[in-house]
Amino acid sequence: MEKSIETVKPDKRLTAVCGLFCPACSVYIGAKEDPERLNGMAERLQQPLEKVTCNGCRSDKRSFYCEHYCTMFKCAADKGIDFCGTCKEYPCAILKEFQAAMPH
Repeated sequence: MEKSIETVKPDKRLTAVCGLFCPACSVYIGAKEDPERLNGMAERLQQPLEKVTCNGCRSDKRSFYCEHYCTMFKCAADKGIDFCGTCKEYPCAILKEFQAAMPH
């Protein structure tokens, strides 16, 4: 029996609150399948490998940047929403600034 599109729920575990798809992120790719890439990023960022490693926005292991500098994750949690796109203030100044700095 085929599932209709209405009954399939999206898997949000690998989608960041800002809408980015974690498996498309260089840090995530490095952590999951390209250790040399991750080592290079750690060296360039002058961070220990453990601080750069990330298993996705909604995981227990996020990179130092996401853990300490991503204000969108905390904002969404405080508002009880899963994605910035569902916020009544969308697109807010924080999201606009992020998108300007990290175009995707």
